Amino acid sequence: MIKAIYDHGRHIENPKRFDKICEFRQSNLITDVPGYYRPNQLLIKAVVQQLKKEGLMMGNSNTEVLQEAYRLWHDSKGDSVSHWMSLMAEDVDFRSLAHGRPGLEFTTHRVSKEEVGAYFEGLVSAFDMIHYTVDEFVAEGDTVVMIGSTAWRCKETGKEFDTPKVDVHHFQDGKIVGFYEYYDTAMVQQVTEKG
Repeated sequence: MIKAIYDHGRHIENPKRFDKICEFRQSNLITDVPGYYRPNQLLIKAVVQQLKKEGLMMGNSNTEVLQEAYRLWHDSKGDSVSHWMSLMAEDVDFRSLAHGRPGLEFTTHRVSKEEVGAYFEGLVSAFDMIHYTVDEFVAEGDTVVMIGSTAWRCKETGKEFDTPKVDVHHFQDGKIVGFYEYYDTAMVQQVTEKG
């Protein structure tokens, strides 16, 4: 299941992987909203419960690394970018569901540690964090999924959003080599619009 979540995000713009996207949508994990995708939090929680039953929720060192990273991220209200950067491999496949939409251009696909730095720079220059709440981690092999929620305020408009959040991390040799974040892109984009 975890691999299916990541595969959906990595190949969303690849027509050859349309079958995987359809399978993912049929699972109701993602619901279609004209041009956007919203994580179905209830189904995500059901998947977590199943993974717990199957014994796949055990902690691992990658999970512990992320627990500390998310704690710092929340406690500093987004001022721990340097810590996140220390976790990134030089070559990293870093993706965001908004994929560079208007008002969220910093969310474009990134492929290097340096480019991920530009993502974080764009995020914290456009938004002030209100909270970043982790509900659970799901780990399987070198993949760790964070399930939670986050709220931010757009600096330009003063508008706020609070969205469910799912982050999929892939590790290799203790570094993040793959990342995909899922959230309510429609809600986030709306707070960037003036008026």
